[in-house]
Amino acid sequence: MPREDTYLEWRAHLADLTDEELEARFWELTRQVVAPLVELARTHTSPSIERSVL
Repeated sequence: MPREDTYLEWRAHLADLTDEELEARFWELTRQVVAPLVELARTHTSPSIERSVL
């Protein structure tokens, strides 16, 4: 069964962006993904845990 190639459909909304806009979008999406991890680490750690990890 041949795979349906959907790459062009998936990237259509990015096609008109400049390199700078793509980089800004990348970092914004990265911040969104990492934000819950940062919050979890901020609220569920202590200095003793931090020292043991370092």
